[in-house]
Amino acid sequence: MFNALQPGVFAFSGWDLSGMLTLEQSQLPWLLATGDTRWINRAAYDVMDYQPNAGESAAKMPRGASLYGSLPEQLKDPSSFVSRLRDILVFRTQYGIATGVQVDVPPVTNKAMLVMVHRLTSGLIQATVLNFSPNPIAGTVTSEHLPTGSQVIDMFTDHVLTEVDQTHTCLVRLEPHQGMSLLIVPASHEA
Repeated sequence: MFNALQPGVFAFSGWDLSGMLTLEQSQLPWLLATGDTRWINRAAYDVMDYQPNAGESAAKMPRGASLYGSLPEQLKDPSSFVSRLRDILVFRTQYGIATGVQVDVPPVTNKAMLVMVHRLTSGLIQATVLNFSPNPIAGTVTSEHLPTGSQVIDMFTDHVLTEVDQTHTCLVRLEPHQGMSLLIVPASHEA
């Protein structure tokens, strides 16, 4: 599904890179008359900012307000949603995360955490650690797939965070709603 502001300018409602806010019901009375309210989530927008002054699409769908701005605006800001997504996709490709195999979803010590452990095509282990809470948390990650003595490296910063102990466990600290991608590098692994 897309909304076009002009031919060739599309906004895909399934993968919203602009952070569109919902429309006011008063903007869509002809579409909401049947009780189908999904239209309030389908605002028109111009992700490339080709027509910054357009108020609606060719199909008369009102333009919505964007949380993040156009893609060109976001790509100028290294901390924007799209720039951060780009960085994630680079690491995903660089380390072969998409072709890795999930080997464990271990129990966690904090109910706000989710940990997924993957074996990458390189043979190394990667762990995705997520905090779904609005609070900072600390918790342990324990998996038989974490080799004792391995370094736990933050894949985004290349900083060594900790080491896996004798019980195949490491401690992680996460800020509110933070996610981390950790590379587990055995002591025997060559750089």
